[in-house]
Amino acid sequence: MIGFLTATLSKPHPVSVPLTVRFSYRIMVAMLSIDAFLRLVDAYCAASGLAVSTLSTRLFNDGKRISTLRAGRDIGARRMEAALAKLSSLWPSDLGWPADIPRPHTPARVSSTPPQPSDAAPPVSEGATLERVTA
Repeated sequence: MIGFLTATLSKPHPVSVPLTVRFSYRIMVAMLSIDAFLRLVDAYCAASGLAVSTLSTRLFNDGKRISTLRAGRDIGARRMEAALAKLSSLWPSDLGWPADIPRPHTPARVSSTPPQPSDAAPPVSEGATLERVTA
């Protein structure tokens, strides 16, 4: 168990999250049962009116993955982690997350547009000469 946690924590994480949050989140995902995940799926589909196969496609890029989980198949921890994070980000704000299932930490969405500098230099006119400024 220690070797698994060390290997998991030594890999770079795509989001800047404190180590204690990442550590506890990985343990939480590993302990989350498929039954609890399926309860989340059922609650989400009932509230949103979305078909289970559509949600399965959104979470796993496979419209049959959730039905195979219901049939008793298993899923890897990383795949479960990604699906749970995606489901948490899709979760409706007016629907309460079940109290007995820990909700994963989902970082705020990042804007795809780069920030614009507020003190940008004025455009250089045609024929202007550039001078080097030394400080």
